[in-house]
Amino acid sequence: MRKTLEKIKNQTHQPDQVILIDDNSIDETANIAKEFGCEVYAFPQQHENWVTHYNLAKVFNLGFRFLHDDLDYIMIVGADHILPNDYIETMINRMESRPKLVVASGKIDNEWIVSPRGSGRLIKSFFWKKMNKVYPINWGYESYILYKALQLGYEIDVFADVHTQTQRPTAFTYKPIMFFHYGKAMKALGYSNWYGFGRCLVIAKRKGIKSAVQMFKGFKSGGVLKYEKELRDNVRENHRKQVQHFKRFFSYLTNKE
Repeated sequence: MRKTLEKIKNQTHQPDQVILIDDNSIDETANIAKEFGCEVYAFPQQHENWVTHYNLAKVFNLGFRFLHDDLDYIMIVGADHILPNDYIETMINRMESRPKLVVASGKIDNEWIVSPRGSGRLIKSFFWKKMNKVYPINWGYESYILYKALQLGYEIDVFADVHTQTQRPTAFTYKPIMFFHYGKAMKALGYSNWYGFGRCLVIAKRKGIKSAVQMFKGFKSGGVLKYEKELRDNVRENHRKQVQHFKRFFSYLTNKE
């Protein structure tokens, strides 16, 4: 985390506010954050590992509660995400030149990505206020605001030439059950069958058959709270239009990307 905070401190465009949520850490997380001038708030609930679980949205939402109301952008960064020193400046300049672009991120090196990541994403505040300034407590909460932006006629984007790094690969320690959660998220968001199956194929290559099977089981599971019909219809319509994703899936699976 120290290296992440050092990079934020050295940004050419300094953030007006940096908040850290201490989610039951047992190390020096809080003290290190205070060294860098962060506002530190302790998550009050003891809990099991919520990575990939919808309850993790509660941790984010605690931090969102303390954001100043007059900010132009908010940015979400994970504890091991390393940003280039001009990341914020570059992202804001590009987003300012595109009024309809409301959510964007750079790209983590060696990571396959087609939409803004959860960590490293910048969100325009006027749009964030339309989302009531919180993530929904449901599967797929990070993706929800992306699809909501598209449904409302806004744009999202990934700038593949803005390179970032992580201190360990994304999903490096994920167990197969965590991909079951991802499958539930796809169902909640209304993913079409072909697109959901394509995602499972990608996971089969990246994380193995067991993880892919768990994702598929989650995608076909019951008891999932679905998002509003208008959003789910829009998700499927976007998938129908994005035939190029089939090509990207194929390229990825055959090591051409």
